Amino acid sequence: MYINDIINDFYKKIIGEKVLVLANCDVDSVCSCKILQWLFQCDSIVYTLIPVQGVQHMLSAFEEHASDVKLVILVNCGGTLDLLEVLQPEPDVVFYIIDNHRPSDVCNIYNNEQIYIVQKPGDEEVIPDFDDIFGNDDLDDEDDSEGEEGSGEEEGESRAAKRQRLNESTILRRRERRLWEDKRNRLMFDYTQFTYYGRSSAIVLYELAWRLSKDNIDVLWWGVVGVTAQLVLGQVTTERYQDEIENITLHIGRLCPGVADDDNASLHSASTAHATTQYTTATRISSDKDLALALYRHWTVE
Repeated sequence: MYINDIINDFYKKIIGEKVLVLANCDVDSVCSCKILQWLFQCDSIVYTLIPVQGVQHMLSAFEEHASDVKLVILVNCGGTLDLLEVLQPEPDVVFYIIDNHRPSDVCNIYNNEQIYIVQKPGDEEVIPDFDDIFGNDDLDDEDDSEGEEGSGEEEGESRAAKRQRLNESTILRRRERRLWEDKRNRLMFDYTQFTYYGRSSAIVLYELAWRLSKDNIDVLWWGVVGVTAQLVLGQVTTERYQDEIENITLHIGRLCPGVADDDNASLHSASTAHATTQYTTATRISSDKDLALALYRHWTVE
């Protein structure tokens, strides 16, 4: 299920507990783990961090440590899988999913006891209703009860009598179930036919650190790298990246005062110029346009 409050429904639940972190091997995951490690350090949370590649590696890592932990954080992995089906955990093991891969598995979305998804669903993520995916239990129960009744009377009932028992109501129920299954298959096909990426997990965790008043310029930088990696790797559109940057710029202005005024430094008074000089010697973040030449930055272009 999706959580409503990232602090109360996620972070406060892991304070004082031993946590297993399974993280995918990508840039956004590395940045996310750096932020998590900072938060764990601030609150003395004991954790085990394991990088994983692929479903089988994730399964083996979980099985190796399943007996030691009851809280598992999945960073950019596991969100598109039916975790209970793949990992077969004990009923008291709780999973927190921080995954930018989409679409999320519907079994994870509608599990209210063991699986909690930290990111909010995006506007483009049209999740099928619960009744359209799992709501056919009544029809199954009715068919099962009819099957039990038929088997009990099998010896004393002729074949013609059995055929007669398939009355109109039974035929209608079977037709209703068939229509429901067709609709379910169509909805699931529409929901799962495309894969895409949601918000950067690193920026989601940075916002958690900010709300906890535990953010600093290093934590913000990890969030920036996570967001930028998505753009460089073609995982998000430029428009979505710009939306994230607008929000990040506000945090840069708060943590790095004076950066936005560097271009007008010559117009400031002597005291202001001195303050700006002090800021330039400290760690800070500023933005600039660059050529989109990933892996070729150090080549000479002639």
